[in-house]
Amino acid sequence: MQKFLSLLFSRRALAVVGVLVLALLVWFVGPLVSFDTLRPLASVGSRVVTIALLLMLLVLWLVNWSMSIIGISVLCLAIGFVTPLLALGDVHPFAPLWVRLTLIGFILLMYALYGLYRLWRALRMDEQLLRRFLHPRGEEVPVAGEIKADLRTVNHIVTQAIRQLRQLRVDMPGWRKIFEGKRFLYELPWFMVVGSPGDGKTTALLNTGLQFPLAEQMEQTSRILTVPGGGTLHCDWWFTNEAVLIDTAGRYARHDDGGEVSAAQRNAGEWQGFLGLLRKHRPGAPLNGVILTLNVADLTAQSPAERLAACAALRARLAELRETLGIRFPVYLVVTKMDLLPGFSEYFRTLTSHLRAQIWGFSLPYSRRRKAGDPQALHAACEQELARLTLRLDQGLDTRLQEEYDLKSRQRLYTFPREFAALGEPLLEAIEQIFLDSKFDATQLNNTLRGVFFTSAAQAQADAVADQLSIWQRFVRAIKTARGESSASLPHALPDGNRSYFLHDLLTQFIFREAHLVEPNLQWAWRYRLLRLGGHLLVLVLAFLLWQGMQTSQQTNGDYLNEISARATRLDGDVKAYTGKPAMAPVPALLDSARELSAWPEMVPDAPPLTWRYGLYSVPPVTDSVASLYNRLLDQLLLPPLVKRMEYVLADAIARQDSKAAYDALRIYLLLNLDKDHEDKYNAAEIQSWVINDLGNSDSVAGFGGRARRWIGACR
Repeated sequence: MQKFLSLLFSRRALAVVGVLVLALLVWFVGPLVSFDTLRPLASVGSRVVTIALLLMLLVLWLVNWSMSIIGISVLCLAIGFVTPLLALGDVHPFAPLWVRLTLIGFILLMYALYGLYRLWRALRMDEQLLRRFLHPRGEEVPVAGEIKADLRTVNHIVTQAIRQLRQLRVDMPGWRKIFEGKRFLYELPWFMVVGSPGDGKTTALLNTGLQFPLAEQMEQTSRILTVPGGGTLHCDWWFTNEAVLIDTAGRYARHDDGGEVSAAQRNAGEWQGFLGLLRKHRPGAPLNGVILTLNVADLTAQSPAERLAACAALRARLAELRETLGIRFPVYLVVTKMDLLPGFSEYFRTLTSHLRAQIWGFSLPYSRRRKAGDPQALHAACEQELARLTLRLDQGLDTRLQEEYDLKSRQRLYTFPREFAALGEPLLEAIEQIFLDSKFDATQLNNTLRGVFFTSAAQAQADAVADQLSIWQRFVRAIKTARGESSASLPHALPDGNRSYFLHDLLTQFIFREAHLVEPNLQWAWRYRLLRLGGHLLVLVLAFLLWQGMQTSQQTNGDYLNEISARATRLDGDVKAYTGKPAMAPVPALLDSARELSAWPEMVPDAPPLTWRYGLYSVPPVTDSVASLYNRLLDQLLLPPLVKRMEYVLADAIARQDSKAAYDALRIYLLLNLDKDHEDKYNAAEIQSWVINDLGNSDSVAGFGGRARRWIGACR
């Protein structure tokens, strides 16, 4: 039942009902809608076209296609049928058919060119789409089906995440949520975690000490921490009360990862599709920042060529993020698995949980001004900060040696500052390769390195030696060589401890608080600003038009009422002057004045101009009052002489012994004087016929002239 109700009140169901209601309104109410004298929906054809456009709009919205074709169709129809009514003075510039056809053709050409531009951008960004476009029936892309399957899975994951975010308790009235649209997507910042496979991204997120309030994520956290090493298949969304963390698979960062070409194509297609989904659902600022991970094992064990390939892949991913999402974002470089560095655990194991939550690393200045600086400035700044961190470790070394009694532990922690210093060389090399400024790129101008931080989420019983040239390491290698053992370390050993170091405050006190540093998509921002500006201008124009219309209507109706008041005053004086006088000469003028009392030049009461309306139209009550007054004057000024005429005709017929004329006159006389009990016998047509026939006599009411026929007709 709950699923049925949710389906019944879903957005799609409500949209279908809304379109049906609009279609019914267009069909039945449309003919009554008018703009001045224009009734655009009066014809059946116009209503059918309008309903068809509404249905097309609904279908395009349901299948999630572009609805711009509806706007273009409406614009072309408006140009074809509405613009001929537009005039500049006495000139109608769009009246000629060729002018309208030329304008419609130009709009369709611009729309087609814009579509080709969008297609070119899509082909340029999506290699798989380009291959399908170039070979529609030829060679099939072997991994196209797998990419589609992966994208369906990713789309399902993103849709579920958006649905979860929709349930956020946003602090605003319920009626405002209707008009806020997708604002709920921007209530929490979004951060993406990107790194090579085996960097420990998921373990780092789960061991930060953050609270994941969703019950299903609590279970997932317990399962991952219990059985580590599974890795992220696609992208996991972790919801906290402070931010949304998007944990991506390692193959998103390293598409090849030593695998086959088809796997690289599949990973690249899935990555591009994932970025497209982010931009689709959160176009303003798809991300607030990127957490880029490098692990100690790779930094110490990789050869320069391998490190260069890994850094090139990460640099490419950042460039794709920048180009696809169209934003400028901060990048937080996090060096993970610091526990693999010999002496790390021994050096920091005396820290309390509060001290282990602090930040260890350095931040770099951030500037919103986009300018290219010295290419060596970044390297020099990082080198200086690493030297300071090494000095701080050296300063604390004596204290830790005095606190530690175990000889082996003292040996290991003694080497840690030197191991950390040795780690700086490959780390600086990686930073320079990832964030290298270039005249062919805008890396430093668009994604900013905000800092470098060192963390450990779990502890493994293995060493990743950074200082391979130390006396101790040469001694150990010599012994292993003499014994015939391998000198390779085990950088990817599974962890057997879950104490996190330097993670919690890094996220909660630093990264999450810098969500405002992202610069939104410029195209989206300008479009949003233009829409807001256009909306405000439209409101101002409508308000001005309404104000001007009401001012004009008030002035017009006021002048009309003043003129009617003056006419009524004059008519009242004329009627009072005539009352009690037997002369019939003033009666025609009085009746004509009364009938024309509410008349106004070029104004039809049933279809007044737009300048008379805006809720201030005052003519109908006046015309009703004038009609009532005119009928009373007819009774008071016209009927008495007619009755006297009937009496005269009756007396004359009796004197001439004309029984038929006497009978007709007496019958009409009685019809005019029926009481309330016999009103059903009243016949106005007979009275009018007798009076009109009598007007032909020379001794009739000749003083009324030809106007008597009109007044007799009004007596009906």
